[in-house]
Amino acid sequence: MAASQASLLLQKQLRDLCKKPVDGFSAGLVDESDVFEWSVSIMGPPDTLYEGGFFNAIMSFPKNYPNSPPTIRFTSEMWHPNVYPDGKVCISILHPPGDDPNGYELATERWTPVHTVESIILSIISMLSSPNDESPANVDAANPVDGFSAGLIDENNVFEWSVTIIGPPDTLYEGGFFNAIMSFPQNYPVSPPTVRFTSEVWHPNVYANGKVCISILHPPGDDPNGYELATERWTPVHTVESIVLSIISMLSSPNDESPANVDAAKQWRENRNEFKKRVSRCVRKSQEIMRKQSFIRTKMKFTLLTINMNNDKHLCLSQVSKFLHSGDCYPGGISSGKSTASNLFKSHDIPVVDADIVARDVLKKDTGGYKGVVAAFGDDILQANGEVDRPKLGQIVFSDPGKRQLLNRLLAPYISSGIWWEILRLWLKGYKVIVLDIPLLFEAKMDKWTKPIVVVWVDTETQLQRLMARDRINEEDARNRIKAQMSLDLKRSQANIVIDNSGSLEDLEEQFQKVLVQVTRPLTWSEFWLSRQGTFSALVSTVIGVAAGKNVLSKL
Repeated sequence: MAASQASLLLQKQLRDLCKKPVDGFSAGLVDESDVFEWSVSIMGPPDTLYEGGFFNAIMSFPKNYPNSPPTIRFTSEMWHPNVYPDGKVCISILHPPGDDPNGYELATERWTPVHTVESIILSIISMLSSPNDESPANVDAANPVDGFSAGLIDENNVFEWSVTIIGPPDTLYEGGFFNAIMSFPQNYPVSPPTVRFTSEVWHPNVYANGKVCISILHPPGDDPNGYELATERWTPVHTVESIVLSIISMLSSPNDESPANVDAAKQWRENRNEFKKRVSRCVRKSQEIMRKQSFIRTKMKFTLLTINMNNDKHLCLSQVSKFLHSGDCYPGGISSGKSTASNLFKSHDIPVVDADIVARDVLKKDTGGYKGVVAAFGDDILQANGEVDRPKLGQIVFSDPGKRQLLNRLLAPYISSGIWWEILRLWLKGYKVIVLDIPLLFEAKMDKWTKPIVVVWVDTETQLQRLMARDRINEEDARNRIKAQMSLDLKRSQANIVIDNSGSLEDLEEQFQKVLVQVTRPLTWSEFWLSRQGTFSALVSTVIGVAAGKNVLSKL
């Protein structure tokens, strides 16, 4: 009887979806005689990394539906923190009703019989837009490694990966793009994978054929030659992330005591200048190969900038401005008024950390960011004086999502460290409120670290007209730049405070005064202890407490 009721309900929900479809979603039965198995297709949501994708999945319903939830498994490859490697979707709404035995979710977040297929699909689309990396189904997707990308060589073989490692900053290998093959054994993780560079790499710990020789990649157990401890070798608890971090560490600090390449080790010890020249040739060669590639693999993991900003109160003005726009910005951002609002804070002696300014600095000639970008995009983006032609680079990345992602990946580590040091400098000066003017706040998932979040909003048509007037570009280029980033309406929905800048400057200043009252209120206790004054007070109290304790003990 229950199965019959579930069947009727599913038929009704399928008909309803046909009459009133959900944007970006389609569904049908896998087998016309089985209403409990659906074949569905989900389009990647606009303004996300998945935009333009068509992801197929199987939705399987239990016989007691809707008392129990369906399961959804992507049959298309899906790299996402909340999707298991086998494609199964892991979100709260698909978890059995009632209390979470692990205590991570509220009962109200889990499945209830009032949910429908439509609410499930909307939750999945939301998942693609905003991954949850706090309780991931795919740990590797949730914690990507800076300077590393990976994809399958063959879609049908998950044991063979094509990877790229970017030469670590401040090392001889900086600016290089080194390709490698990572091969996993059938009994992984009991046995380690092998990593072999296909790019030329001159290094004491890389064999002439490119194979990497580091302890973590050696079979588990005691070293038969007695050079390594068992704890230094492979164990099943290691992951791809720990392997990549070890290789990056190897590039930073070669080990010449037990070399794989004796000639490289000898040159490293005895003729460091020649060693540097040989490595420089490898770097230039890898850059040339990267430059000649006419495509960017879409299956790479991209790491955008992330900063842990647990100091004082941070106020973020999030807009869709890009550092590639040159000249004075009227009225700021991509023509929404962000810079005008920033200037209002500055006029009240509240410091502003501008991510656009930091980004300009990391692209200055001969910096690490400059070298990486020129290697990836070629000398065509340079001006006569050797500096990057920002408008020209902007034209390239705003018209190609893949190249835009590549640029983000190259510059993110430099931008994030620049922002962090500026925050630290201001914190040490004792500022209690610091404004972070960050264009890609939501896209970079930095909104979780900052409160409150202020969005300066204008309607789309005003934004378009202001951008065309400010940058003197045509409508198509302006629309491409706006489309390349998260919509202002969506940002507005995620903000704590919204400033509507569609009106006059007087209207903006009136709204600003109200915001100023909110952000300059007295610190809460938790905010006080994170401030410089609070940290100093805690330190003094600790010192006094220890001294008093010693005094008491000495009298006993």
